[in-house]
Amino acid sequence: MIWFSLALAGAFFNSSYSLLAKLYRSDTPSSVWAGGAFLFSSLLFFIGSGISGIPTIGDNFFPAAIGSAFINVCAALLYLKAVEKADLSLVTPLLSFSLVFVVLNSFLLLGELPTYLGITGLVLIFLGVYIISGEQGTILGPVRALAKNSGVKSMLVVALLFSISFVLDKVAVVNSSPLFASAIITFLSGVTLLLIAKFQGHSVLNIIKNKLLLIGLASLTIFLQIFFIAYAMPMTLASYVMAVKRSTILFSVLWGGLLLKEPFFKQRLIGASFMLIGLIILLLFERT
Repeated sequence: MIWFSLALAGAFFNSSYSLLAKLYRSDTPSSVWAGGAFLFSSLLFFIGSGISGIPTIGDNFFPAAIGSAFINVCAALLYLKAVEKADLSLVTPLLSFSLVFVVLNSFLLLGELPTYLGITGLVLIFLGVYIISGEQGTILGPVRALAKNSGVKSMLVVALLFSISFVLDKVAVVNSSPLFASAIITFLSGVTLLLIAKFQGHSVLNIIKNKLLLIGLASLTIFLQIFFIAYAMPMTLASYVMAVKRSTILFSVLWGGLLLKEPFFKQRLIGASFMLIGLIILLLFERT
């Protein structure tokens, strides 16, 4: 069960990035924080790729890598906005909607109907979202509360973007290797974000110098989460690895309740558990 430990480690470091951003990013521009983290992590990926060997590059690699990097830039900025504007234990579980969007896109674009188990998974995810809002009162109270939250809206867009980048990432990996694809995508994302920061008038080098330790830690969490998942993938079915990786939902709720003292801890833990079960059902039994 080495793959399980690797995938769980990937989930842990995934949630750790969110925790670092929630705790320490408030006085750092999003473009500098994310750009520096991506750029530094790309250096680690390049080193790893150099050690393992530069792979043969397929024809579709660069279009997929560039497309994924562009989506990463948009998603990274919206992600940090969501974490800043709303509770970590509220918005991070909404990333589960990335898989929901994959299922819905398959239905709308390809006419593929979800199975009964797939529908069960979707219902559990929606039920979990309803529960984690923490609102009481009328039946539609939780829905209204979520609709008014700008952080929630931003994270739902991130989930949609991730559902698209997932396909591009897979194409990039197939046309190279996990480490090399990650190196190029994170490098392009980092450079683009830092150029945006420069265009916004930020003193990029000074900010990175002052926040070097924190941005370095953020880049390390990005590298480790991708590294562990990449090495877990060949050991078992990809759907098993992704199912375990989604436990980042529970980690984020735990960080929010235990470390950040966010409200509705027990309620959100229950809601996140429903969402995780729904995700596992979709990953293991639905054709996505």
